[in-house]
Amino acid sequence: MGTVDLATSWVTLEVRWWVDTERDPAYTVTAELLTGIKKAFVASGIDMPFETQVSLLHNQTEEGGA
Repeated sequence: MGTVDLATSWVTLEVRWWVDTERDPAYTVTAELLTGIKKAFVASGIDMPFETQVSLLHNQTEEGGA
């Protein structure tokens, strides 16, 4: 695991793993891995932000009309 990007609003991490697909399907291992990472973040007090977007449209105020 390594840090790929340190931006003002996010941190991008890169995680690589190997899967023995004869033993376990890759999607099962991937789901378990992501769940484990999320649980480790929660246990460490690291919040996962929700994406927020604000759209401001020109002249869309009560005074400006619709």
